[in-house]
Amino acid sequence: MVKTAVADANTIILLSKINSLDLACNIFNKIIIPSQVAEEIFIKNTPDTILIKEQFGKLFKEVETKSDIEIPLGKGERAAISCCIESKINIFLTDDERARRFAKGLNLEVFGVVSILLWNLSNKRINKSEFIRLINLLMTNNYQITPEAYSDIMNLIHEEK
Repeated sequence: MVKTAVADANTIILLSKINSLDLACNIFNKIIIPSQVAEEIFIKNTPDTILIKEQFGKLFKEVETKSDIEIPLGKGERAAISCCIESKINIFLTDDERARRFAKGLNLEVFGVVSILLWNLSNKRINKSEFIRLINLLMTNNYQITPEAYSDIMNLIHEEK
């Protein structure tokens, strides 16, 4: 798979919390991390950030953004969306709902942690029981998902052949 994406901190941290950064590697050959996002990720030295640091130079590449789009989002989200526009990379990784809406309005393709897990399930990189285990693990790590969305995801994977 030869795809490059730009990431915000939350999706990368969530994948690290469930020890599944490798699942992003199944979709993307490179994930660009703006320096403002790297600051957010590495503000604390935790087991999650150690896993992420191990991927720098392999999967992740830190870059400086030249511009900062004027939208009402946090510093990291703005930097990541600006980086997409500057670099002409149309794939944005985020689990921030407001950032997702702005990115879609700019015609960026948005992936979050659930869409990365679903891609791996549909491409037979993980099985249904592993998918369910990872979704439940996300929820124990404070991933916010409504009961309706959880039900929709479970119905979707049970329809999957």
